[in-house]
Amino acid sequence: MRNLVIAFALGVLLSCSSPSNNDEINILAKGLDDGVVLYLYSRNLQQNIDSGYIVNGKLQFIVENSSPEVFLLHNGFQNQNDFLYIDFWKEGNSVEIVIENERFREALVTGSEIQNQKAQLDSYTNPYMAKIDSLWNVFDSLPYDDVEQRTAISETIRDLHNRTNEISLEFIRSNPSYLYSAYMLNSYMAGYPNEVIEELYDSFSSDVKDSEFGRNIERFLTLSHDLEIGDPAIDFTLPDLDGNSYSLSDFRGKYVLLGFWGSGCGGCVMEIPTLVKNYEKFQEKEFEIVNVFLDRNRDSWKRTVENYNMTWRTLSDLQGFDGDIPMTYKVQYVPKMYLLDKEGVIIAEDLRGEELSTRLEEIFNSESDLVHADL
Repeated sequence: MRNLVIAFALGVLLSCSSPSNNDEINILAKGLDDGVVLYLYSRNLQQNIDSGYIVNGKLQFIVENSSPEVFLLHNGFQNQNDFLYIDFWKEGNSVEIVIENERFREALVTGSEIQNQKAQLDSYTNPYMAKIDSLWNVFDSLPYDDVEQRTAISETIRDLHNRTNEISLEFIRSNPSYLYSAYMLNSYMAGYPNEVIEELYDSFSSDVKDSEFGRNIERFLTLSHDLEIGDPAIDFTLPDLDGNSYSLSDFRGKYVLLGFWGSGCGGCVMEIPTLVKNYEKFQEKEFEIVNVFLDRNRDSWKRTVENYNMTWRTLSDLQGFDGDIPMTYKVQYVPKMYLLDKEGVIIAEDLRGEELSTRLEEIFNSESDLVHADL
């Protein structure tokens, strides 16, 4: 009996001392009132996973111990103007976040090596991002008819973004052993030529190459093409909402508007009236629209198609931007559109609104003239 008690006590001791499968996210909120609600958002899951009240200036979240992951700590999405947040890394350990007043973006995060790497890059790019934020405030205050000023500010913002891209590329080149370098390249590689991506990937340490981000970059290099006007579109096969599979090559012999889409994309919704008008006008003249939805939720895809009367082909593998097809076409944003001729060759890219309508008018008026000439 005595041995049984000793064995039981030893088992309890061992179970209590075994490593936990959970990590802590400890928040010290200086200057924020008790009762303020903060939310924890997982970028991997793309949803809020927890929330809590600040009590005595503190709040703690318990999350599962996992591979490196990005989280967002925020105050809710109810009012865009008052939205406060900080994104931070956690890689299988506990972290502490110190927030002073409402300066979330300046919060101090400790306990994450990747966060330290991110902070290095941020120290170089933040001055440019501050200028961009300031210019957007000026842009938003200008009258809509002040085209000259709005155009000038837009060009300055574009130049500043280009500069931050250059700084980020140099950071990646200079730090091939940083996991954050692989994360940055993985996040923005669709905007870089494959030659540049391959050069940076080859410089990475073996540990970085073997990370989730490194493996994804390798996959991207295997799939992606630097497509230009005059190149043949890459064929693919995807299912529609009814489960019927269609290949892009099924529409050879027609002009095809190939669009990469998203159900939550405001810019996509703005284009739908133009697409509906042109589809009704040119459908009988060998014109087809093929929309690839980069969604992960079938119901969202279906609801968008039905709500906006999208009667043309819509396809999806519900893999979002991680699917083979968006990687093949290096889709960086939605909507992304290509206009293909009857042989499946790219003849235009990112035509929108009246620009698209004008180009289609030119194509089909020209075809009509050729038919009449033959007669």
